[in-house]
Amino acid sequence: MKPRKGRERISAGRQLTAAGGPWLLREKLSPRLKFGARRHFQPIWIFRWLLVAPLVLALNGCLSRPSLVRQSFVFSPAPAPGRPPAPSDRILSVRRLTLAAPFDNESFIYRTGEYSYETDPYAQFLAPPQDCVMTAIRTDWQRDGVFRDVLEPGSALKPNRVAEITVTQLYGDFRNHAAPASVLAMRFLFFAVQQDGEPGKVLLQKSYEKRVPIKQQSAAAVMAGWNEALEGILAAVGKDLDALKRPGQEAGANS
Repeated sequence: MKPRKGRERISAGRQLTAAGGPWLLREKLSPRLKFGARRHFQPIWIFRWLLVAPLVLALNGCLSRPSLVRQSFVFSPAPAPGRPPAPSDRILSVRRLTLAAPFDNESFIYRTGEYSYETDPYAQFLAPPQDCVMTAIRTDWQRDGVFRDVLEPGSALKPNRVAEITVTQLYGDFRNHAAPASVLAMRFLFFAVQQDGEPGKVLLQKSYEKRVPIKQQSAAAVMAGWNEALEGILAAVGKDLDALKRPGQEAGANS
């Protein structure tokens, strides 16, 4: 006499419970009951995974990177140590300050490979980067006495020096995770001013580059490194301009 299907299911269920759970389903149930039980249990496990998976992914994201909070930064190089302001009769007008592509971006840029870069949407300059750099240059050179004045656009004062400045590199170098760095490179072109106010003789044409090691791969550390690099570059430019006053240097310098 064939057993009833209901009793077969109840007996199988008891075996399943006694054995310790649904993972022994294949060993305990007949092929026909396997299909029915699989159809009964599978949605429960899928539902549980749908609840747990977002939590796991969220925890993983929190552990692998800092909290995603937008930050804004400006250039603010510290004064050069041990360098008192020197009197200068030079009055500078900056005709143009530009950032070369692809570094003309308000978001921070990190170099991750030989030919690969990433932008950081959560770290950016408070103002257009060329304005931030120009403000820092004006403050630094006037404070350290490299120039008597660095004129604002539209100033009524007449300059006796004119400059064109290009930022050729500006990025955080994350290619080596054990040794991250801030990289800044700039090119300066200085002219004497003719009587008609137009640029005349080239006084100095030179490129400068600074690479500053930083302790961690963070936007704040990269910005601190850029400030240190900018201070070093501006101090080097000041020394080169002072050297032009020496005999035999009036024809200018190129590099």
